Amino acid sequence: MARSPVDSSFLGSGALGTMPKFLQLFISATSVDGHLLDGIALDRRAYILRKRCENEIVFEHIDVATQGMGGMSKTHQGVYFPSLSSRTFVYKGMLTTPQLGDFYRDLKDPRVESALALVHSRFSTNTFPSWPLAHPYRFVAHNGEINTVQGNRNWMRAREALMQSDLLDTELESLFPICTPGASDTAAFDECLELLVLAGYPLQEAVLMMIPEPWENHESMDQSLKDFYKYQSARMEPWDGPASIIFTEAQ
Repeated sequence: MARSPVDSSFLGSGALGTMPKFLQLFISATSVDGHLLDGIALDRRAYILRKRCENEIVFEHIDVATQGMGGMSKTHQGVYFPSLSSRTFVYKGMLTTPQLGDFYRDLKDPRVESALALVHSRFSTNTFPSWPLAHPYRFVAHNGEINTVQGNRNWMRAREALMQSDLLDTELESLFPICTPGASDTAAFDECLELLVLAGYPLQEAVLMMIPEPWENHESMDQSLKDFYKYQSARMEPWDGPASIIFTEAQ
């Protein structure tokens, strides 16, 4: 574990007053036969570790709906993982777009290279700005609003007792709740999508399951695609709203 080098000298009072400490954690894991894990197998192990940490470390929690700080107040006690992955790093915060590279000194290092970057630069409109609620999340960046999010959270919570996975080698109860209480609509969407992908769904299929096209009365839609959406509608309710979502698993 090491401190992530940052430069906060130019931050405004709001960002500076709620700024957390930044640490980088590097982990490795082995399979039952002693081989080092990599790729999505390592991501699954990291996910289990992260969810257990998030659920066991006590937060002084402030609800978004009432006070808008998204679980991180000035007296925040706990931890937030922007990312814990073998494939992606997430750099975000209460920053303007030009400030990002100046704040995170890693991004100024010429040795830092990436095949792609998912960038979100729009200000928050329906949640109060906070460090953990900044975009992007682990899989998505989102503009808009998910109007059905409360129902989606409730359905996810109701299904937890029925969840099974051969790929997530753990007692699944230690991962619950999947959707963090009080987090934003995008955070809940990202957490659900993350679970589906790590449980074995292809990313594109998982996204279409969660935000399907209006298919029921679509006369020109191919019947096989309609059948796909009909089948998926029995498995999950749509996360609906005026939303534009970009996503990647860095593959």
